[in-house]
Amino acid sequence: MNKLISYCFLLMVLSGMLSSCEPAIEKNIGNSFVLMSRDNMAITMTDNVNIVGKDTLFSSLKDTVIQSIGVYRSGLSSEYPEINLKVKIDSVLLKSMIVQANDPLVPDVQKPSAVLTYKGAMMLPSACYKFGQEVKISSGQRIGTVSLTLYKSKFAKLKNTKIFLPIAIDTLSVTGFNRSKSLSIVQMVNGMKYQKN
Repeated sequence: MNKLISYCFLLMVLSGMLSSCEPAIEKNIGNSFVLMSRDNMAITMTDNVNIVGKDTLFSSLKDTVIQSIGVYRSGLSSEYPEINLKVKIDSVLLKSMIVQANDPLVPDVQKPSAVLTYKGAMMLPSACYKFGQEVKISSGQRIGTVSLTLYKSKFAKLKNTKIFLPIAIDTLSVTGFNRSKSLSIVQMVNGMKYQKN
């Protein structure tokens, strides 16, 4: 009888301990970090560019708001507080990759494929876009959208087929970021049709 009472008491204690742990487990599962939603991505710009005589009608192209670049909150939680942070154009890595890819002293066969991606590439000129530094991940949400508007009338004039824009989390603006995932290199692909009328 005493053993049965002891077992019951032990079960009650364990049950209380487990139930007291449940809210903590539900509240935060895994590490919570802020990171760019993708390391690399390609966005194709499509439109018809009319050519009348010797004139290309670039001015008829409308600006495009790009909403597919995001900042992501990792981890699982029962509560997601609002996060406000900043992003920036971080050209250091991209410029380094372009220099390596185009180095005439190193044969292409000796260059890694990740570097050769940037052979003949260029960074998207600042005159071709409007960039918003402020990003908000709303309460209860996992992703915040980076504000980027592409000026198609200027973008369509670029002759290069490899155009990139490096967007990074401003690590001074937020705590708990993932440094290895704080940069997204976005390729802007010119998929426009140039047609004579």
